Amino acid sequence: MGQNSVPLSRKHVYLLERQRIWCGTQRWFSLSRKCPTVSRKENMTSEHLIQDKIRLALSRSQCTVFRINVGNVKMADGRYFKTGVPEGHPDLYGYRWSDNQIFYIEVKNERGRPRKDQIRFHNFLQSHNVIHGIARSPDDAVKIVKEGLVGYGFKD
Repeated sequence: MGQNSVPLSRKHVYLLERQRIWCGTQRWFSLSRKCPTVSRKENMTSEHLIQDKIRLALSRSQCTVFRINVGNVKMADGRYFKTGVPEGHPDLYGYRWSDNQIFYIEVKNERGRPRKDQIRFHNFLQSHNVIHGIARSPDDAVKIVKEGLVGYGFKD
């Protein structure tokens, strides 16, 4: 736990750890149960699992974090309705309690690379000097937020 970290209440930790997460095996798992940490196909850590660990780490580091939900909904007439945020929007966003500074975190596993739309969003955030970056672990995310890094993990 960092120098400025405040321990979460047991209830908060319980709620975060009991969240149901998708582990890519056609079933839902809870963080409190044994959840596969490596995908069977590629032998890599699931981005969803990394994302949930990052959310816990940032919550313990005096931050409020939100997860972005996106998707398509098929309407009664057969058309699809796209929900969510603009294309390329990072997976997580939030703010630091200390100064209410906003941040954005794009979660990638060890081999994940940003898509073109994510790079465009990065360029937009970079032009406004907004804290953001690619996190491959909870430590990366905490570093991005605590140090106020802009564009961490993106190639220039």
